[in-house]
Amino acid sequence: MKKLNYLLSTPGKFSYINVAKALIKKNQLVKIVSGWPWFKLKNENIPKNFVKSSSLINLLNFFLEQKISFTYFYDYLNKLNNINIDRITSKYVDKADVLLSMSGTGLNSGMDIVKEGKIYICERTS
Repeated sequence: MKKLNYLLSTPGKFSYINVAKALIKKNQLVKIVSGWPWFKLKNENIPKNFVKSSSLINLLNFFLEQKISFTYFYDYLNKLNNINIDRITSKYVDKADVLLSMSGTGLNSGMDIVKEGKIYICERTS
């Protein structure tokens, strides 16, 4: 049986960091696309070549999160972050057999991987 290669997509880090570590040990991780900044991820002992970090929007949100007057803008930036992570994830779909993404970060990339007859797992955690 062929080993499946996994692509992970998340707006932050959440449990996906632990999943990425386990997949690296099994030589099955293609990439983890995260909205978390690399300087926060580098201490997780995941080699940089497995991580695509796109964090500018999350960094902006960090400063707006506590400001009630910026609630609409904060929500808008969260949506933009998800769209951006999804766009980046789509670039790696052809290298993976399975896409595991947080809901919101896998809309288009999920459709892309399904079109290729591969597995798409959309997760929503709380």
